[in-house]
Order: sequence, then C-alpha cells, then structure tokens
Amino acid sequence: MFQDGHEANMHLIADVGAPGSIQDEMPDLPEVVQHVFLVRKRGTESVKLASRCPGGLCRGRLYPESKGAENSLIASGVSLSPLSRRKASRQSGSAWLRAPSNYRLPELSSIDASRQFIHLNCQSVFALKDSFAMDPASLALGIAGLLPLLAKAIRCAKEYSDAVRTAKDAISALISELEALQFSVDNLQQFLKCNALADDNVTFRHTSVLLSCFKACDAKLRSLCHKLSQEDGGIRSRCLWPFSDKEHQKTLQELRNFAAWMHLALTVDGCRLLSQTSDDVLKLLGQQLEHFKAIQSLEETVTQISSTVKEQQRLLGDSLADDARKQLLDWISTTRYYQKHQALQESRTRNAGHWILQSADLIRWKDGSGETDKVLFSIIIDSLLSSAQTPRQAVAYFYFDHQDQYSQLPATVLSSILRQLLEQHRAIPEAVARVYKSAGSKGGLPQFECASLITEVTKGLGRVYLVLDALDECAPEHRASLLQTLSQLSRVPGLRLLVTSRPHIREITNAFTHLIRLEIVAQDEDIRLYIRQELTKNGIHDMCDADFAKELIQKLAQGADGMFLLPVLQLRTILKEPTVGEMEDSLNNLSNNLTEAFEETIGRIQSFAASRARLGMETLMILTHAARTLNVDELRDILSVHPNHRRINVKYRPTEKMILECCQGLVTVDARTGDVRTCHYSVKEYLLGNSHRLFPGAESAMATKCLRYFMLQDFSTGPWEEGEDIRSRTQDHPFLPYAARFWGRHVKLSGDNHEVQTALDEFFALTRATATANQVRQYSMGYREEYWAHEECLSFTPLHLAAREGLTQTIEGLLRAGRFGVNQRTGQGSTPIIHAAANGHVDIVRMLMQRGADPYLSNWYGNALHCAIEGDRPSTVRELVVRWGMDWKGTDGYGGDYLDSILPSAAGNLILEERGIPTPGPGEVLIRNHAIAVNPIDWKRQAFGIAVRAYPSILGSDIAGTVEAVGPDVDSFQPGDRVLGSGDAMSTGNIDHAAFQTYTIVSASILAKLPDNIDYKQAATLPTALGTAAIALHDVLGLPEPGTEPSSPTPGILVWGGASSVGTATIQLARLAGLKVFAAASPQHHAYVRSLGAVAAVDYRSPSAVDDLVAAAKKESVEVRYAETVPLVVGVLGRFGGEKKIAVTVPWPEQVAKPEGIEATWIRGDRIWNARKDLAERVFNGLLGQWLETGEVVPGKARVVEGGLGGLQAALDELKKGVSGEKLVVEL
Repeated sequence: MFQDGHEANMHLIADVGAPGSIQDEMPDLPEVVQHVFLVRKRGTESVKLASRCPGGLCRGRLYPESKGAENSLIASGVSLSPLSRRKASRQSGSAWLRAPSNYRLPELSSIDASRQFIHLNCQSVFALKDSFAMDPASLALGIAGLLPLLAKAIRCAKEYSDAVRTAKDAISALISELEALQFSVDNLQQFLKCNALADDNVTFRHTSVLLSCFKACDAKLRSLCHKLSQEDGGIRSRCLWPFSDKEHQKTLQELRNFAAWMHLALTVDGCRLLSQTSDDVLKLLGQQLEHFKAIQSLEETVTQISSTVKEQQRLLGDSLADDARKQLLDWISTTRYYQKHQALQESRTRNAGHWILQSADLIRWKDGSGETDKVLFSIIIDSLLSSAQTPRQAVAYFYFDHQDQYSQLPATVLSSILRQLLEQHRAIPEAVARVYKSAGSKGGLPQFECASLITEVTKGLGRVYLVLDALDECAPEHRASLLQTLSQLSRVPGLRLLVTSRPHIREITNAFTHLIRLEIVAQDEDIRLYIRQELTKNGIHDMCDADFAKELIQKLAQGADGMFLLPVLQLRTILKEPTVGEMEDSLNNLSNNLTEAFEETIGRIQSFAASRARLGMETLMILTHAARTLNVDELRDILSVHPNHRRINVKYRPTEKMILECCQGLVTVDARTGDVRTCHYSVKEYLLGNSHRLFPGAESAMATKCLRYFMLQDFSTGPWEEGEDIRSRTQDHPFLPYAARFWGRHVKLSGDNHEVQTALDEFFALTRATATANQVRQYSMGYREEYWAHEECLSFTPLHLAAREGLTQTIEGLLRAGRFGVNQRTGQGSTPIIHAAANGHVDIVRMLMQRGADPYLSNWYGNALHCAIEGDRPSTVRELVVRWGMDWKGTDGYGGDYLDSILPSAAGNLILEERGIPTPGPGEVLIRNHAIAVNPIDWKRQAFGIAVRAYPSILGSDIAGTVEAVGPDVDSFQPGDRVLGSGDAMSTGNIDHAAFQTYTIVSASILAKLPDNIDYKQAATLPTALGTAAIALHDVLGLPEPGTEPSSPTPGILVWGGASSVGTATIQLARLAGLKVFAAASPQHHAYVRSLGAVAAVDYRSPSAVDDLVAAAKKESVEVRYAETVPLVVGVLGRFGGEKKIAVTVPWPEQVAKPEGIEATWIRGDRIWNARKDLAERVFNGLLGQWLETGEVVPGKARVVEGGLGGLQAALDELKKGVSGEKLVVEL
C-alpha cells in the first residue's frame, strides 16, 4: 500500500507455512498487483521474507498491524523508514480475498496452495481499476473484512459499558445495532459463497452499488472504532462517552441503513441489481416502474429499492462530506464541551432552580443581552437548546473550571464556541472554509481569527445565544484578553451574550457595563429541596425524628444569606457526627461565613488519625497545585507512593470513598468523567491563599513526587519498544503521563529547593528513568513514533531535557560540569538548543549560544530556527535572528518578506522591494511590525507628494508589533515587548522611521507597551488618532489632561465625526480628562460613540442637527471636526456664550470666512511626535498601556485588507474612495 509515498492498488501475499527457499524471481502478474509479499508464520508473528515491487526485489520485515483489524498484516512497502512504519501502523480494516483464477502464484515447494490469498486493505478494494471485476466468491472474502471491524467496535462499546458511569442506554442501543449489522454481513457473506449467482455470471466492479455500500460501511466502522478506542486520548478519555446525543442518533440510523442494504442483496435479483452502478440501477428501476406500474406490489417493491439506492447514494455522498466536515471541525476544536453539561444535568436536585427561567431580566436578555451557580446555568442552557430548534438559531456554551485553567486558553474557548455554531450551521461558511484551506489543516486558530469567524457565522444565522459560565474561573493572565474579545462579540447584531461570574471581579463587571445584570442568590426553596434530598440520601430519618430534620432544614436555610455553598458545607459537617446529640451540638455551633467554615473543615481534617489527616491534606495540596485536572485513578496512584517505597504497591491506593471522607466535603468526584476537584472555586481560592501555611513547599513536594515516581523499580525496564507496552504501563500506573509531562514545570516553580535539586540529580543519573519519562511524555502527547522510539529516548542527555523544560539554573550547572557536549545530538539529530528554541526559552538559547552551540545543526525537521518557527516561538526566533544573526533565508516562509512597500515616484503605485534591517540609534527602538494601519494623509502624500523629500520613499506611520532591538540609553523597553507607536518619517525625512515596511525605527519616548488583551491589528488603529486627539485637546484647545485637576465649570466638547478614528480617540481622551462629550455621527454609530463616553449623539446629516446639539448641550462647547462641516459647527457654537474654539485637522478652507468670536486652529497630528514630545511621553509612555489593559481606552474598529505589505496599495485606493467607521489595516 505504501511505496515511497505512492499508493499501490493491491498487495499479493503468499502465506508460507514453514521455512523454505525463496526464489529471487517472481512471476508476472496483472498490472493491478503492485506489491508481492512472501510471508512465513512464526507463532503469532509474521515475518516478511521478500517482496517484489515495480522497483525490484527487496527484503525486510513485515510489521504486525497494531491498530487495525485482528489477525491482519500490513507491510510498509519498499521503504522501511520509521515514517513508513508509522503510516503503516495507522491502517485498519484489512480484508482477505481469494486469488482469482487468472492469478498465478510463485510455485515454491513450501507454499500450501490451499492457503494462498490476496491481501487487500479495504481501501484498496474500492480503488481497483475499472477493468478489474470480482466474482461473488471473491467479494464474499472482501466482505469478511467488515467482520473484524464490527467485532472490534462491539468489543470497544462493551468496554465503555464497563468504564462509563452514564450513557448506559446509548451504549446498549449502539451494541444492538452493531450486532444486527454483524448478523446481516455474515448472512450476505454466506449467500455470496453458496454459488447461487454462479449461473448468472454476476460480477462486481468498483463502481457497483454494493461495493459502494461496503466502502461507506467500512469508512463508518473504521471511524467508529477509532472514536471508541480513543487510542490517542489517554486513560481519562476512555472513561468518557465520546458521542453527543445528535452524533449518537445519526450513527444508529446509518448502521440501520447499512443493514438494510445487506438485506436487500440477500436475493439473486437484489444482488444482480446492486452489481450495477447507481445511475444504471435508477435508470433500470425507472424503466421497470414504467412498464409494470399496473402491478402495485412490484411498484412498491421497485419504489422501495429505488429509494434505498438513492438513500445509499445520498449517504455515500454524505459520508464523504461528513468526513471532510468532521476533519474541519476537529481542526477547529476537539474540546468535549457537552460533557460538563451532561454531568450537571444528572446532578441537579429535582425541581430546583427553574425559577431562573421566569426572571424578567432573563426574558429581556433572551429576546433582546445580560450577565447572570452552575446548575442554574445548565437549566438555562437546556431551555435555550429546546427553544432554538429553527435553522436560524444556534446556542453555544462553555463552562470554565478552576481545576482546568491550564487547558482553557482564550483560543481554546473561542474555538469550542465556533465549532458548536458550525455544528448547527447547515453549510460551512465560505470564510471558515477559506481559512481552513489556507492553513492547510495545520495548527489551530488564533484568538482573533476565532472571534472574526464567530462574527461571520453569526451573520449567517438569525440569532445566536452565547453562554459562558464562571468566567471568573478563567486564568487571570488570560482573562483580560478574553474579555476584550467577548466585549466586541457582545456588540455583534443578533448575538446574545450571557455570562456568569462572582460580582467582585471588577474587570469582568467593567467589561460588561452595557449588559443587563441579574444578581443570582441562593433561593430559600432550592436550599430546602437540596437539604431534604441529602437527608434522605444519608438515611437521616433512621437516626432522628421529623422535628429535628425540620429544625435542621429551617436553620440552615435561614443562615444561608444568599450563599448555596455555606449550607452545603454546614450540612456535611453535621452529617459527619455519629449521634443525634452531636448533630444537635454541631447545628448550634455553626460558622457564620465561608472562611470560618473552611477553617473548621481543615481543622477537622487535621484532627484525624495521622494517616487520614495526611491523606486529606495531601489530596488538597495536590489538587490545589496540579497543572491540570486529575482523575480519581491518577490521584489514587500518586497518593499510594510513600517516600520509603521502592516500587508501587496497589495495596496502598486509597479508595475513592476514603479520599472523599478524609477531605470532609471540600472535594468532589465528577460522576461522568471521574475528575477530582474542589467542590467550589472559593475552596481552591482559600487553599491557594493559605498555601504557605497549609502546604509549605507545595511545588517542591509536587516536583519531588514526580521525579521519585520515575525512580521506582516498576519503570526500570523502560523505555519500551512498542506503543502497546507504553499503553499497558499507563493503564497500570495512571499517574505516569502526568508526571512525565509536568515534572519540569514543578521543578521550575520550586526554585532552588535543596530536596528537589537532590532528587533531580538522582533522576538525571538514571538513564532509564529519564528515558522512560521522556518516552511517556512524547507518547501521551500524541507525538509521532520517531519522537517516542526506544533508541531516541535513550539518546537524550540531561542537557536536552533541561533545555526543553526551561531549567535555567540546572543548565548553568550542567554546562559548568562539562559532562555533556553543548552540540550533542539525539538519534533524530536534535540538539539542546533546538529544544530550547522550540519551547521558547530565550535565556537558555542565549546561554547555549554563549557556550558555542551551533544553531545550524539540524534534526529531521530542521535547525533551531526552523523548530522555533514551527513551535510558534517568536521570542526565540528574534533572539536567533537579531542577536545572533542567523540567516532567515530558506526558513520556509519566515522572514522571506523582510520587505518595504516602496513609493518609487510621485503619484506612483507602491511596489515591494527588499532592503536591509535598520539599526536603532540612541533613544530608538527597532520594531518588527505585525500590523500597519493606513491614514488619509498616506494616500494624499502618495498622490500629491506632501512631505516627501526624495524618491523612492516609504509612507505610513501607525504600527503595532514587537521590539526586536533597542538602541543605547533605552532601558524602558526590551526585545520581545509588544508595543504600538507611530513612525515620524514625515517629520524627520528618514524612511527607516516609516511604517510601510517589515521593520520600523521609533523613538522610545513616543512608544507604548501593548497589553496582551489587545491584538496588533486593533492597536495599529490608535497612534495617529490618539496623538491627534491629544494635540487638539491639550495643546491647541488647552483643555486639562487626564489626571490633572479639571476646571470648573466642566468644559463641554463637541466631536464632529465621532465614529472616525480621530473622533473615537477624542471622545475617550476627553472623557478621561473629565469633559462632557457631545458627538455628531451617523445614526448607526450612535450606540458605539455613547459606549465610548459621549453623553449625547446626534445625526450630523439631519436638518435639525444644530438645534439637536444646542438642546443637548447645557454648557460651553468646543469641537474637533473635519473642515467640510465648518458652517454647521459655527452654527452650533454661535448659539453659546463664553470662550469658543474650533480645532480642525486640515487647513481652514479659503471659501469659508473665519467667524467672529470663534478661535479656529488647524492641528497637525505629527506635532505630538516632535514639538510636543513631552505630551506624547505622558500619554504613550505613561498612561496608554494602563488604559488599554483596564479597558478605559478601546481601540477603533479595524478591518484587515488581505495581502500583507502587498495589500497596502489596495488599502490606500479604498481609503481614497471613502471609508466610514473603521480603519483599514494590513497584517504581516
């Protein structure tokens, strides 16, 4: 099947029963047979002795198929490289076909002719040439290839039935349909073998209906087996039912359809009919229906067959389309968003929480946006899902989890939402398909791209409900960025955003001030329902009378004070008491707040017998400091390892019940997934906040646990040869994958702890321990076999591992000791600097380069720069290129566009040329541009030569990107900083300071740091706009700057063109300065300018614009505006007394007389970069980064023009024609 990457159509295998001679010459075979293999059985193994292929005879090994149908073999073809073996091992669904009579096998004395057969992968069966036709007996053997797949699918489904705690009915239904299909396939196989068709000379070509049916069935079964086996998902995945309700029902229907096709072929007529092509069958049926339409029964039969064939055609097409669609959806996201929701559905207290659906605010939000405990959230989702049944509505949701912050990055969240919306979209939108195609199905979607595509998908739907639970549990370092995106999405027409969060997280409440807010407090009746349910579950009525139970319910409900968690913890405290009297004592001495309740619970745990107290506190420590959520098997495994143990003893593994008992209600186990977590985010916050007291040296303890785990004798035989051996070890030792992946993280966080360093030295001294850890890490992360191969993992040195994990202090020690070469290579050719560069560790790259590391040494993928690019590590790319001068050419795309968009002559179009990277001088910074915005002055300079001192020239000013290098005397910025700023080439005449190029030099005094919550294209809209606004307000008009004492009375400002880039910047800057802002803008922008801070907005095109503004403004007004509306502005200001000023962004028009009593001034935005650098430094260096991070300043709307630097001319042409309410940006 595989010969140097070329697909062969068929393999012929001769099964050799006993060792014998091998002939070097093989007979001529039909063209369709591309490879011939001679095979000898050796027990359960099969060894390839020789093969013939178009390139001649070769010898080698036949690899047993580890992931395919049982008892099948697959060969790697001529090439025996690891890549070929990897490809071969991924094939599945083998079929065995009898050799047609015209095939002559090698006449070797050792070959048993009765066991001669052709081996066809099922995919090859359906790729045969048109000239090749199979008789029924051969097809029967081909169909037999479905039986191992069915057996495997049934076995996997039954394994799920044992492992999954829920979805029993769904699993049972799937098994029933698979067994029914298995019965039909077996019957059809027997029918085809019985010679019933011998007299009819029926043959089957690859285009026949029946073979098409088998192909669709085979594809579905292989897909089903892969999903059920979850071979790349780890242990945890196998405890999770992998189907949503919709997927499950669709699968059942498809299996029923396949069984119906098999049943249809169980007659001579039916089989003869289905040997035709789909088009022939439909044509024949039409003729028969026309000829025999008087015979009702035949008409019904023919109609039924016709419908079946059409359905088969449709499903075959759907199957191919579904496969492509699924690949695209899986590329976007593989997050199982529905599992948390299913678990919450099953954990609800009956009838509790439904009051939320009657909330007036929720009804307002649903019909028209809003902000609202996880159970209530799941009830809302169910309500939305049940009501959103039309094609024009969609629901997407996401549950944040404090135990899983490691994997809930903004891009992960948004890609999950995008997938959900696409699943409810009939067709994949063109914008999504275009992005997928351009990405080549590699990598994932960045955050900004996800948001953009969500907006596009929403446009294709009538209404989208986007619901996010516990946003406060999103990692703080990612929250600001996600809030920025969500705030933008909340303004998309047709999108309804619902967010739940605790109210004291200010950045969340500030981000959604424009949304309806619904305060959720624990309802008295919900608390009472829950307590009654728990009392019944714990058999309280067998211990005490109804009066005590009533008193207990009353007292806990009354003391809840709007918190559900408090009575839950109180109830658990009471129910732990052994007698009624002690329960009463506990009831009468309850804590009044959560902190006291937590303290009492911790005290109770610590008062247990020593072993139980250790178990409880160690569990809490592990759950609080783990890098990801642990399931109960992983937790039990690591808790069983004691410091004096030399190997794992399962007798020391605590039961799930004992763990929960020792944690006294602070920990829960998810019934569906088996995940262990603290019962509420506030518990984890309390534990983290008191970690130094409760768990001193927690990270050191975690690091030591991981390192010593690999030094146990259980792993002394590792690394292992086969993936099955690794899988077996991880099943027996569930903590193994976690320790392998995160030992480095915990070592890094433990600092210079002596115990950790001792354990690390011991770990590095054991080659098999480090190789085992490395192999399990690579395997469990789904890497290719080359990465976890036995020899490759043994070839790693401690220097490789420390470089990969970012252990700077350890690297220093290893380099001083000199035991390992700085350029030592693994079996695949990887060097320590390749690992450091690929994982973004700039300080280690620098350290290794200083010690003589060669960054040009390559592994199979490429050198250090290639690997840094592939790993998306811009910081190490910059380090290698800028500081160490690595040649970027030939890096498969990176750096190939170190270009400038050159203006060759007056009024000429921009052209692309290469030029050298400039060097920053004193006080200057070199920026690698990621986004460039165009301004009206840019096309005017191009058309009229304004401020162009010589040609060729470079235009542009507004940029956002990263710092590549800094000049002398610059200490406020360093390489890697995200920044925005404006080049001042128009003032200085130095084209190195222009924006339309890959690199731009900017003065450090007029540069601002860019927080992570703002993307580059948004940031690029700000510099000129904000600089112009600052000059107008604080220089020309003399108004107070933000942070200074405002004048009295408060000045008013009229911003004409409030939705423009300068207008939006002016509104926000004026608001921050304490001014009252009135805006004139088109009606579609009124809500937008008000959200920025305008107290009123009017339509400047309305005949009553002057009267409307006068009516709105109660005090003096000044204005920043464009010249063409000067008469209207004069009309407004003329109606007021006091000092009146106008600042305009172009010279005063000659045809307009300057009004008496009104001071009019032309402002130049570039003035802030030269004459008023003091103002620029205060605004950009001092305040802008903070304003952007807190959301006090929001960048203007950006629209990307495709083409990078090559798209700048198109952007200028469009801007010249007129652009409203947005700024055009190109991305590099």
